[in-house]
Amino acid sequence: MRIAIVGSGRVGRAVCRELAAAGDQVTVLSPNPVGLPALWLRCDAVTGSGLRAGLEEAEVVIYAASSSLPRVVKDVVEIGSVHAAKAAEEAGA
Repeated sequence: MRIAIVGSGRVGRAVCRELAAAGDQVTVLSPNPVGLPALWLRCDAVTGSGLRAGLEEAEVVIYAASSSLPRVVKDVVEIGSVHAAKAAEEAGA
């Protein structure tokens, strides 16, 4: 299955590793590159930048974005999830 994970924090990394080990094709969308068994694409969930392109081939989208910065957590959770849902719908994921 082709799965896109938005976010490469603790949850996104753990989910990515499990899915890749199970044989799924995983793409991680994140502003920061990480060493994962997946294709990595730069995106910003809060602005929506890069989301649509990263979700083009996805059959499933997992939103696991978060932040360790208290001042941006609300934006990442509230605004980012809306951008990701819209991009997923537009991409047919």
